[in-house]
Formats: sequence, C-alpha cells, structure tokens
Amino acid sequence: MSKDNYLSHLTRLTLDKAAFGIQKVNNKGNVVKEYFTDPKTNLIKIPTTEDIGGDSSTNGDNGTSGDNIPDSGVNINPGDNLTKLEQLWSGTTDPTSTSEIVLTKDIANIGDGLQIKLNIFKKAITNGQTADTQQSLTPVASNEPKAQAGKYVLNVPYPISILAKNLVVGKTLNVALDGVGEALATTKVSQAMVMSILVKDSRTLAITCHQGYALDKTTSGNNGAFYTFQATYINSFTIAPKIEQMVNGTELFTGEAQSGEVKLKGVLDGFANVGDGIAVYFSKNFHIDSDVPTSNPPTDIQFDQAFNVSNPLILLKKDLIAGKIIPIKFKMKARGSIAPGEEYSPIHAILKDNSSLTINSNSLTLVNDSQIIDQLGRYSTPEAFKLIKVTSVTNSQ
Repeated sequence: MSKDNYLSHLTRLTLDKAAFGIQKVNNKGNVVKEYFTDPKTNLIKIPTTEDIGGDSSTNGDNGTSGDNIPDSGVNINPGDNLTKLEQLWSGTTDPTSTSEIVLTKDIANIGDGLQIKLNIFKKAITNGQTADTQQSLTPVASNEPKAQAGKYVLNVPYPISILAKNLVVGKTLNVALDGVGEALATTKVSQAMVMSILVKDSRTLAITCHQGYALDKTTSGNNGAFYTFQATYINSFTIAPKIEQMVNGTELFTGEAQSGEVKLKGVLDGFANVGDGIAVYFSKNFHIDSDVPTSNPPTDIQFDQAFNVSNPLILLKKDLIAGKIIPIKFKMKARGSIAPGEEYSPIHAILKDNSSLTINSNSLTLVNDSQIIDQLGRYSTPEAFKLIKVTSVTNSQ
C-alpha cells in the first residue's frame, strides 16, 4: 500500500470512529437535544441556560434548564432498618432561588447521613401559556410507571437520603429527581428536577431547585407542566444492624399519663425494635363535669371527634424522629364560632388549645394544655385529657 493510500485509509478509519456531536436523552431514551461540532473550532458548545428545546411557543418562564447538572448518584436507599432519626431542620426553602439552612448539629455528629423531605409544585402549560397558579403534589417513590392522583412519582429513593461521608464542606452534590412524575398522556420532551446541595460549612447547606418539565411538543404550542420543589424537613439517620422486632401489640406503656415524659418499656434508642411503629391510645372521652352537685349529666365528647388526631394515633417508624412535635388541637368549634345551620357543638368556649406530643429517642412527652367550657358553664379539668396506652405496631399501612 502506498503512503498516500495508507493515509487515506487511516483518515477513513478515524472519521468512521469520530464523534461529531452529543445527543441529550431523557430517561426513556428519547432525544431531547443535540449539540454538533463547530467546524470552525472543532469544539462542541453546550450553553449553560437555554429555552426548553428551543421551542418559541413557551412564554419564557423556564427557570434553570439543568443541562449541565449531572446526577451525582449520592441519593441512596438506606433500607428500612434505621435508627436515631432526629429532626435537624424544618421550614421551607425557596423554589426560585438558593436557600441557606442551618442544621442543629454538626455534620460530623449526625450518624450515617441526612434525609430530606420535599413538597413538589406543578404549573400547568396549555398551548404554550403557563398557569398563574400552582398545584401541590406529594412525592412518592415507586417502580410502577403510572400516575398516582395528587402525587409525583419518583423512581429514585425518597426521602432523599445522603450519606454523611459525602457531605464535604465546599462540595456541591446534585441529585436528579428522576421518575414518571404525573405520567402525562403525551410527553416528548422532559427534564427531571435537580436538587443542588452546597455544603457551606459544618452546619450550613445551600439548597437550589433546578426546575423540571414535561411537554408534548405539539405544533400548536406546548402542553404539559413545569415542576419545582422545596425542602421542608431534614433529619439524621443511622443504619442499624438487624434487630429482633417486637410482635404486634406489645404493650410499651399502660396507665394514665396526664403530662410529662411517658417512658416506654423495652424500646431501644431510635425506636429500632418496635416493628413498623407505635400506636398511642388516649382516653376514649374528653370528660367535663363539675365539682358542684348537679342533676345534669357530665358532658362526654369522643376523643377523635374533639381533636384533630385519631385514637389510637398510629406513628410509623419512619416518622418517629426525635424532636418532632405533633400538635393535638381541637377539631370541634366553640358554640359562638359556628355559623347558622352548622352542626351543634357542646363546647361553649375554648380556653386553651395547646396540647402536643413530642417524640424523644425512645419515649414520648405529653403536653396537656387543652381546656373548654361546656354549655352549662362547666370547665374541663386536666384529668379529662389522658394518654392511657402505647403498643408496638407491625404490618401497619
């Protein structure tokens, strides 16, 4: 083979193997965007922000496209055997900008990692026009590629779980919230939301929401939705070794607790051995009577008709987070605040409405601060509100 023929052959082989561009695809393998080599520079230029798919029918409310935000793979499934769940922050981050949050503990002291819970918001797009109002969707993790009413379906672990060893000061972690979302009827162009987490110091995180979308790319103008999220809750966790679990209905407390700490028998730190959770039983009736003899019978209101929590109150293990406070508020209205035609109320006035249940590492703390007056002018006493039993729960849904 001559030198010229050899060079031509080599050139042909090189061109056959060369890449002249990059295709960006969604999680279904569909091409979302293509970038080609600039013949003048032999470089591939990828803009940091751009209109979605270059579609001029959108109204410019596109947020951050997320083209250069790879999934770092740090969101893990820590399994169900978790302990030492402790609230480190609660509130709401801003979906439209970077929000700094401060944890109550140094990252070095949080155990195995952090879990982040979210709200997800949707703005519908109709014929290229974005709705003014947004709807709230509940995030759920599922392997089923179908919609769930009122929910946003993720096929990544949720809550977002990040190991402490990955939370390095100065490092930014990116977690793509991939999934089927609402499983819209037609989706030709889509982008997952991305959470960026910058670890600013030993306690401070800067969280940024990068907007996602799902569009049908019709000729008459896009239909679909934009999606954003906000962080609402962060807790620590520790992955525990396999621990023998209590059988369903094991009694952890029996008696009459009116306030203060309720110590639970045989419960390990972090509620590691209670099965799927616990059931908290309150006295069946909220009882109102008078110390003065009267011919009128006492007023008895069923607990779950009076208050905004069920009786028993089921607390799943994933929600048994130390420091978490569960408000127990009156559901019934005082007589004076009921409009004509509404259901009759035996409550004349609500004097105090500040009861709550706080979760500790392996116990509960009851605050008893609920007091009412009935139609006969009789006051409820502290004994009217009682926690009488706590049991373990297994196979609870």
